[in-house]
Amino acid sequence: MFGRKRKRVDAAPLAEAMLAAFTQAGVSVRPGRAELLIAVPGVQRPLPLQLAPMLRDAPPGPSAELRDFAEGVVRGYIRGMRRSGILIGTHYPLPDDDVAGHALSAAFHEAGLAASFVDPRRIKIQLADGSEAVTDISRYRIAVDGAPAHVVAAHAAEEARRAAHPVAAMTDPRDTDLRLRVYAEDVLVEPVRGGTVARELAAGLWETVAVDLPDAVMPLPRAGSDSGREAELFRLAITNTLAQDFTSTWMDPFGVRLLHIGGEHPYMAAHAHVLTRYLDGQWFDGAVVAFPLPEVVLVHPIGRTDLLHAVPILQEIADRLVADGHKPISTQLYWWQASARERAAPGDAVQLAHRPDLRPVRIDRSGARIEVQCDPGFRALIDRFSAAR
Repeated sequence: MFGRKRKRVDAAPLAEAMLAAFTQAGVSVRPGRAELLIAVPGVQRPLPLQLAPMLRDAPPGPSAELRDFAEGVVRGYIRGMRRSGILIGTHYPLPDDDVAGHALSAAFHEAGLAASFVDPRRIKIQLADGSEAVTDISRYRIAVDGAPAHVVAAHAAEEARRAAHPVAAMTDPRDTDLRLRVYAEDVLVEPVRGGTVARELAAGLWETVAVDLPDAVMPLPRAGSDSGREAELFRLAITNTLAQDFTSTWMDPFGVRLLHIGGEHPYMAAHAHVLTRYLDGQWFDGAVVAFPLPEVVLVHPIGRTDLLHAVPILQEIADRLVADGHKPISTQLYWWQASARERAAPGDAVQLAHRPDLRPVRIDRSGARIEVQCDPGFRALIDRFSAAR
């Protein structure tokens, strides 16, 4: 009448099987009282994973069935973490029903390239010298979505063929192929960041030397460059990027003077290295700068503007571009100040090892309430302009 009670499963075999599965997957974990404590890169405290909910479905153990169950749970856990940008384990385990992913993995293997997934839309390729390159496969997934198996296989083979060319070129790129690309810090994460020619541009932003090839754009692997030449590589990348077509347009949304620097390539942030070229001397107090999209830089020169009005307007524009754009960078605004050299010679070429002075700033307004997060120097500007009104 009441049905048969399910036999209670001993938690110890399950915990042991889960520990073994996490360890095999390259995840650092230790047992707790009724949970597993999982170490996550960049997080001080381990994340708890409760065992009790799993006991209802776990087969009795120790057994091969319990081991398979634990490995399946661990694969699902790693997939969830990597989809959210937290890179635990050695790679992203493909779900059994990911036809496009498995076809691409097989195509890379047949092409003689060792490859594993970072997350559903990025794949990591092993180079001949032992270094790694990461490429985005979003276009491939869009192209094969819902396609028959033979069409997916054909696209996968073409993707692997196209990848073979940039992988070979990455170890010895031509100087003229170098570009500068900026990523949000939570996108260019370790170990990818440490394996590429990258440096911090500002809080929350990293810039990389990218190799611009006909079929791909890939960060330059650190192993594919002379480490003593990195400053020169950045200078070349910036110079090459600035030589590409772009537009600079002045506009006045809601009475806020704004410069829009844009183009059809994803390297526009390089223009932050030469902002004095565009501001016609309107830079003695600096400017507020946004990098919402790879193709867009927004600049508000600080003049006699009420910053408590101008900055929230620029923030709203940046927020909207990030929400609606493809592969956005960041909603964060920055206070830029020209260096002494830039003030003395604003039209000069990019200097070796130059990095712009960019400091985070945010002003939120809600009715009469104003919340300001900024550098003390920027706060002084706000007070000065407010007093002059």
